[in-house]
Amino acid sequence: MNDANRDREQLLFRSLMEASLDPIIIHDIEGEIIYVNKAFTIVFGWTKDEISGLAINFGPDDVQPATQNGISTALTGEIVSTFQARRLTKDGRIIDVDISWTPFYDHREKKDGLIVILRDISEKKSAEKAFRESEAKQRTVLDAFPDPVVLYDMSGNVIYINPAFVRVFKWTLEDIIGRRMNFVPEEEWPKTLKKIEFLKRGEGFYGFETRRFDREGLILDVCISAAVWRDIAGTPQGSVIVLRDVTEQKKMEAQLQSAKKMEAIGTLAGGIAHDFNNILGSIFGYTQLALDDAKSGKASPEFLEEVFSSAKRARDLVQQILVLSRQSRLEKKPIEVSLIIKEAAKLIRATLPSNIIIEQEISVMNSNILGD
Repeated sequence: MNDANRDREQLLFRSLMEASLDPIIIHDIEGEIIYVNKAFTIVFGWTKDEISGLAINFGPDDVQPATQNGISTALTGEIVSTFQARRLTKDGRIIDVDISWTPFYDHREKKDGLIVILRDISEKKSAEKAFRESEAKQRTVLDAFPDPVVLYDMSGNVIYINPAFVRVFKWTLEDIIGRRMNFVPEEEWPKTLKKIEFLKRGEGFYGFETRRFDREGLILDVCISAAVWRDIAGTPQGSVIVLRDVTEQKKMEAQLQSAKKMEAIGTLAGGIAHDFNNILGSIFGYTQLALDDAKSGKASPEFLEEVFSSAKRARDLVQQILVLSRQSRLEKKPIEVSLIIKEAAKLIRATLPSNIIIEQEISVMNSNILGD
């Protein structure tokens, strides 16, 4: 290579070094600095004149062994491209850097020194630290959350459950992580699938009442709220599901409903007692008349018919009370609702003061329904 080409090559090499956004240092074989680029002076604060010819040590004490190991590796002819360390600036700040080392050679192929490229990764490290801290805070919140929480990926596989989920549903994360968890009773699937469609469209939902199995097969009443969780770019990554166990609440509601029914029975008791007294009075009266006729040798079927009619009224009244208060499931069958309304109006009439008028306008057409 002639001198002109060598000079051109050196000029190109120096131009590339000066244009680099990463700090670059060149050491001779003794470790003294023979060159730093502009990026080095900007990042670390030393000028070329201040450090030229010096073997400066700008690493904190705790990273010296790793630094010396990196230098030794570079002097054997190897490039270290993944070495991370910390370095001091002129004003005493410590920054995180990625370091690449490589030896360079003279015209006789003799090792002449090291080229060191440093990339400032302090902001990246700070961002990673902030992200880890944020993630830790979020995990702490989820771990402390009183209701069961499940995180699913986009394929519906479990990636996290909180301690409340373990407490309520008995599964541990090791039992179900990375796979689907089928704890939906068969009869709950149709409406559950509709809610899953919300999540696929990127929408959440709130207050979905349904039922779920626990690990032991016990069915729990739950109220579910859900949302799609996204990455920093807004791309959906999965869903977060919050399940509130409302089993005891449902039991209390059922008990309260039963108590209200019994309270209603108590409210009706006064009016019903009045109806029963009327019915019994009718039965006693017509029975006495029938007995008197029987003693005199007369036959009076109309008195017995009135007794029979009153007895049926008493039976119907008792049946209405039983329907109102019973705990068993209703038995549905075709009935004529207009007749039921009329009977209900009679029952209501017995509970209201006489100065309140009940007006009825009941159509008998198409009044058949399926009911109890």
